[in-house]
Amino acid sequence: MDTKSCLNCSRRKFLGGLASACGALSGMVPSPGCAENPPTPDLNRVLPLKIAAYPALQQEGGSVMLTHDGGTTVLLINRGPGDALFVLDPACRHAGCQVERYDKVSREIFCSCHGSTYAIDGAVTRGPATADLIPYPSRFSGGVLEVELPEFEFGISALSPVRTTGGSPRLALTFPTRNQVSYRIRRSTDLAGPFQPASFALEKDSLLDQTQLAGDGDVRTVYVDAASPRAFHTLELMVFEVG
Repeated sequence: MDTKSCLNCSRRKFLGGLASACGALSGMVPSPGCAENPPTPDLNRVLPLKIAAYPALQQEGGSVMLTHDGGTTVLLINRGPGDALFVLDPACRHAGCQVERYDKVSREIFCSCHGSTYAIDGAVTRGPATADLIPYPSRFSGGVLEVELPEFEFGISALSPVRTTGGSPRLALTFPTRNQVSYRIRRSTDLAGPFQPASFALEKDSLLDQTQLAGDGDVRTVYVDAASPRAFHTLELMVFEVG
């Protein structure tokens, strides 16, 4: 599905993010408050979602559909008893139609194409489908739902200090991008946060006037200000609610 096909997507806040390396500079080396060799997070295949952003998931029986890539990947997330969260591929196992969100009144997930139904955890309850919805591995802790997605890479893969032609210190952050995925940078003087949106430049000597980067499938580098004595940066991406 291309971007134009995601007509039922509504924008949500940027979610997720991997703890980034210390990004402050003093001259051409990390500032005294930062590690001499700042750790760079490994790329992984985990999409972190802050459940507080979705009111429906605050109560049992709540259900949302999310996409981070314009509808190519859609996640059906249902809230069960307690902290139980079920993350499912919403493609019906009969003919591949996209099922509806879980209905807590009927207590079922309904496929309007041929009438198949599923339980809140994706177990098939009525045919013609004969198999359960496919689940995504996930973990829920501290208000963050981590969903493992195949072929998903997310994180800052490299960082290096640079200087503009005029001598201003900047930090180059490099990361792989995916088509139809939007990214931004957040910054804090403390690794524990809070992290605030940070403007960046697309070229070493350009103005720091960018707030969002559209992924194109290539590895991209952005440049952030490094004049502060201490700073940490995170990479975040935008998640859309479908429907």
